[in-house]
Amino acid sequence: MADFTIIVTGDEEIAARLARLRNAEQELRTPMQRSVEKLRAELALYPPPPEGSTYRRTGTLGRRWLTSISGLVGKAYNTTVYAPYVQDEEQQAGVHRGRWQTVQSVGRKLQEEIMADLMETIARLLNG
Repeated sequence: MADFTIIVTGDEEIAARLARLRNAEQELRTPMQRSVEKLRAELALYPPPPEGSTYRRTGTLGRRWLTSISGLVGKAYNTTVYAPYVQDEEQQAGVHRGRWQTVQSVGRKLQEEIMADLMETIARLLNG
């Protein structure tokens, strides 16, 4: 069977940009790691205990905030069964409402900073 080959030549700038884009996932890993770590660190913070509380905190909820990155998806997540009742807007128990930060409120708080970090890397990849 006969082959037909097309070769684009003459535009080294475009070729260089395409080469950078091939490495985009690898290049975005560093700002993605910074982003999920910011989320994890913020979510792990405890509010002050309620006045008069005698409950002794174990710190488990804070320690179980973890991160993962797979491709272009970064996650901050918690492995405790009760985390949603403490830090999820939709499931948060009334006793925690207004005291504990939620996943959603932390995401909104850090969104602009995280996006700026990622966009800086994307702009560098596109513009070289």
